[in-house]
Amino acid sequence: MDNYRSPVSLDGSPAADRWKLRPDELEPAIDPAKLGFRTTDELEPLDQVIGQERALRALEFGVGVRHRGYNVYVSGMTGTGRKQLVQRLLEAQASKEAAPDDWVYVHNFDEANSPVALRLASGHGVPLRDALEQIIDRLRQDLPAALKAKDFDAERFGSGVHGLTRGRRCRCWSRRGSC
Repeated sequence: MDNYRSPVSLDGSPAADRWKLRPDELEPAIDPAKLGFRTTDELEPLDQVIGQERALRALEFGVGVRHRGYNVYVSGMTGTGRKQLVQRLLEAQASKEAAPDDWVYVHNFDEANSPVALRLASGHGVPLRDALEQIIDRLRQDLPAALKAKDFDAERFGSGVHGLTRGRRCRCWSRRGSC
């Protein structure tokens, strides 16, 4: 009963003072030598949530729902580890499942405002992007020089165009009157 505080203090002062603590009462009742570590840096992070079993079960249930239109909402006070908990749970769930396909959107030359969606096997989207970036970089270097070359002008305006089209009128140049 050492922690019990009477509604009226021993000296008869008002009850509002009953919860005031003296400085000597603020000392921790823990012997640091018995903890087994000197600083918290020596401790391993917790792998579990303490005191949130119901919330964890609800989150696991929500993540397990496999239908469109269902979402998980997590609330709580700032600094309570919500984001880390959700991240850890999602990573654990994802490690048990096959990696999803990559979806890549490319330019639609027929309808510029409606890109074409390409479904690729998991992990193939980034290499495709990187290869296309290399092609574009190479074209930026080589194409201007190729277009300025004398051989290109001779091919474009000389007999090469007619030879390639075998006497048929070239559609691309006929609009400009060059073919």
